[in-house]
Amino acid sequence: MKKIISLTFLFCLVYIGQAQNFSNFTVDSVLKVIQVKQDNYARIVNEKESILKAKKVSDAVTPVYKTVTVTSGNLAADFTVGGISYAITSSTAPYTVAVTKGYTSYSGSISIPSSVTNNGTTYLVTSIGDFAFKSCNYLTSVSIPTSVISIGTSAFLNCSGLTSVSIPASVTSIGDMAFGNCSGLKSVTLPSSITSIGRWAFEYCTSLTSVTIPSSVTTIERYTFRSCKGLTSVSIPASVTSIGDNAFEGCAGLKSVALPSSITSIGSDAFLICTGLMSVNIPSSVISIGQLAFQGCTGLTAINVETGNPNYSSVDGVLFDKAQTILICYPAGKIGGSYTIPSSVTSVKFSAFQDCKDLMSVNILSSVLSIGDQAFLDCTGLTAINIEINNPNYLSVDGVLFDKNQTVLICYPAGKKANSYTISSSVISVVYGAFCDCTGLTSVTLPSSISSIRGFAFKGCTGLTDIYTYNINSINTILKDDYVFYNVPTSTCVLHVPAGSGSLYAAAAQWKDFTHILEDLPSAVNSVGITTVTIRTVNEQLIISGLAGGEPLAVYTLQGVQLYRGIASSSSFSLALPTHGIYVVKAGAESVKVGY
Repeated sequence: MKKIISLTFLFCLVYIGQAQNFSNFTVDSVLKVIQVKQDNYARIVNEKESILKAKKVSDAVTPVYKTVTVTSGNLAADFTVGGISYAITSSTAPYTVAVTKGYTSYSGSISIPSSVTNNGTTYLVTSIGDFAFKSCNYLTSVSIPTSVISIGTSAFLNCSGLTSVSIPASVTSIGDMAFGNCSGLKSVTLPSSITSIGRWAFEYCTSLTSVTIPSSVTTIERYTFRSCKGLTSVSIPASVTSIGDNAFEGCAGLKSVALPSSITSIGSDAFLICTGLMSVNIPSSVISIGQLAFQGCTGLTAINVETGNPNYSSVDGVLFDKAQTILICYPAGKIGGSYTIPSSVTSVKFSAFQDCKDLMSVNILSSVLSIGDQAFLDCTGLTAINIEINNPNYLSVDGVLFDKNQTVLICYPAGKKANSYTISSSVISVVYGAFCDCTGLTSVTLPSSISSIRGFAFKGCTGLTDIYTYNINSINTILKDDYVFYNVPTSTCVLHVPAGSGSLYAAAAQWKDFTHILEDLPSAVNSVGITTVTIRTVNEQLIISGLAGGEPLAVYTLQGVQLYRGIASSSSFSLALPTHGIYVVKAGAESVKVGY
């Protein structure tokens, strides 16, 4: 089962974003993208860290009378001319240098010359070195000469004041993170000489409005334009064969994108949370689409696939595999209150219906054998998930999705109108995001049968005023992940617990976040055995099995009120219980207390 995101991991992201200032992560933005995938973001962090460690900037400065030496990436500043520092990259003819990080921060408008002379030697400026202008926040524009052929890793990273840069036709490569987090950069011209644009090259360039990728480029790397929120148009040439993971993730202003027939692969999360994107046409050349490629695109009404595509198909704008046995993505902006999954479908992919705000009900036929994690995450208008009665793997009770045995609660529809909900005592596990964004829910009851509640199970349940939990045996272990109660108003929501367990809840992780903990529930168990007799509670019913015929049987409240007295006529017996509480069951000569 895929994880959403752990607390430790979120802190890691925020810390790195602050320390390096190249990723403006917030908890909510990460959750949105998580509510996706911890492993994906761990990879982002690890890749960035490995690059920065390999080319670490040292701030050690050694002043001498005629020379200042500053290390920058793998290059040392050998001399400074006209306020720009250079590192010698070739000390034999032809003599070359790279622009490198200077003794003081660069600012204003800078024009880099094509050649410089130092101590009688003239050097050709052929590159802008790694980290050369990193975090020069007051740098506004840079003119790069035609002698430059490469722009290094993180060359202009975090230059928030940079509004324009002229890249000449001599440049063939732009390094990883070269212009990352240049939030003021409004335009950039990429010449036809460029063959390589690095990962994160323009990430978080939030003012960038349009990009034309030259026909010399064959791959749009991972994260290249990630979170360029101002980007409204991008021109992808017929030379491009692949779009990498997260390449355009979070480009909220992107309204359309024309995918040329040369493209064979679209990476995972490639257009994730492109909320302005309205339609996508998948050409027949595409043979691979990564997971979550178009999830979270709340304006997307249709994903259309060319008829000749060998691996994919679409029906009424919904994306399937070619045989239509796998439902991959239901567009988040698709209009229509109810949807019945076609009978050919056997599998619904991870997050397939994520963020479908207009969707009110989903009908799942008996053919569906597999439903991916968080399939209905953030479907805030969804009131019911209906399962065909003879489905072998799934069950719905009053529109709530369970596994067939009703031991796993998979999804409580976020738009369901009920104010309170009591989880069946048959349930032992509540999955990731099961009650996510159920803002109308005011109270929920957790039976003692539950042994596992996963991360974000109640995320965004902002209306909760009361949580009733009957658990007394696994208080410290029942919450399997961080953020189970994320955005639940724990300062006002009352946590009702069994008598004598208040101090345990008050000391336990996450439970202790609740300001008001009341010991107003009875201490009990919900399933016990008397020799060969088994007693349990399911859906307000007391179920007794393993009885011997003719055996005396009686049920009382804890106060001594008789609810039933008689002789067992068969091996099983059931009785409707009037309310939550402790009950005394007598079977033959033995008695036991059972709680519901």
